[in-house]
Amino acid sequence: MAPCYPPLLDPKMITGAATGTQTLVMKIPGSNISILHGKLAGLIVALVLSESKGTINRCKSRLLTDHLNTVRLIEDSQTGIDQTACLRFMNGRSYYRWLLNLVNWRNIWIEY
Repeated sequence: MAPCYPPLLDPKMITGAATGTQTLVMKIPGSNISILHGKLAGLIVALVLSESKGTINRCKSRLLTDHLNTVRLIEDSQTGIDQTACLRFMNGRSYYRWLLNLVNWRNIWIEY
C-alpha cells in the first residue's frame, strides 16, 4: 500500500501480485482502500493465473498465503454452510465474493 500511513481521505494505491510460471500485478487506486484489499487482490490474481495455461490439472495445486482469516473463510465456505450473512458486513466483501467464486471453479488448495 502506498503511502504506508496516509490520512483517511487521501488517495492511496494498493498492489496485488502473483508470480510463478507467469506473473500478474494488479494496482487499485482509491481513497477507501486498505492493505487487506492488497492481500485479497494478490490471492485473486493467483487464482486467475492458476488455470490460464489452458491445461486442466488432475491433481490439486497448492496456493500459500499469510492471510489466515481468508483461509478460514474459504474452509468455512467449503463446508456447505452459506457464507452470505458472514460476508454482508465484512470490509472488502466484493473481493471475498470474487475469491470464493474462483475457489469454487478452480482445483486448488489454499493454505496458511
